Amino acid sequence: MARLGYWARDAVDGAVVVAYRVEDTGARARRRLSGRLRGRRLRTVRLDRFDRSADLARELSAALQANEGGLVHVRGWERAFSGPEGPERLYRFNLLRETIFAPRTAQVWWMSEDFRNIFMRHAPDTWSFMQLRFSVAEADEYIELPPTLARIVRSQLGLRPNEQVTRKAWSSLDVLDLSFHAVGDPELAHLSSLTCIKTLFLGNTRISDTSPLSELTALKFLFLSDTRVADASPLAGLTALETLDLSGTQILDASPLSSLTALKSLLLS
Repeated sequence: MARLGYWARDAVDGAVVVAYRVEDTGARARRRLSGRLRGRRLRTVRLDRFDRSADLARELSAALQANEGGLVHVRGWERAFSGPEGPERLYRFNLLRETIFAPRTAQVWWMSEDFRNIFMRHAPDTWSFMQLRFSVAEADEYIELPPTLARIVRSQLGLRPNEQVTRKAWSSLDVLDLSFHAVGDPELAHLSSLTCIKTLFLGNTRISDTSPLSELTALKFLFLSDTRVADASPLAGLTALETLDLSGTQILDASPLSSLTALKSLLLS
């Protein structure tokens, strides 16, 4: 946020976009930024929904002209372009971009990351006018994972190589494939928070202690083949399991699994 603060302090015109995942995060970021700009004329514009993009552009342009030389926080993009006609109105708004950037007023456009992606797709020319683009998040929105596990999860979530994994994305995983990876008990310990997961592939990994899996009561399909697992008792409470693959493990006593009444397929050595 330091770079945004420098820009907002000195800019006389132009616009930047700040995207956030959680509304409260955006609100806190706005307060922090405004606190750094004491002495600068600030104004917040909340966009309303207009049937015609031209009316919205005219309303915003008038607000910007009224604060020339200052800085304007522009909010409410999601509401302004809500409804099934939103993308079409956004496209038409894109054609009016010269009107929006004519006033000599610095602008900070605040929007959710979901709407930012819509904006980029339907108003690419307006997006190209942005001098800076930021995403903000609080530290507790992300989860810290061991490097190997983080790399696998990022790949399965379609994230960029260095992109952080959000707690929301992590906790909503319903399938995770760690098979044939250098994953052991330290990585497995992080899986205890995956309370929504239904399918978990752990075959041909280095794990031996399955106790972190005892919390994953939504699991229906669990594959532990060719691992060092020797104790089946931590799995006794996974009563939703329908398929359990323990082939190639060191388990000699399968009696703890008698409580798994939903089990349809059990593979043992």
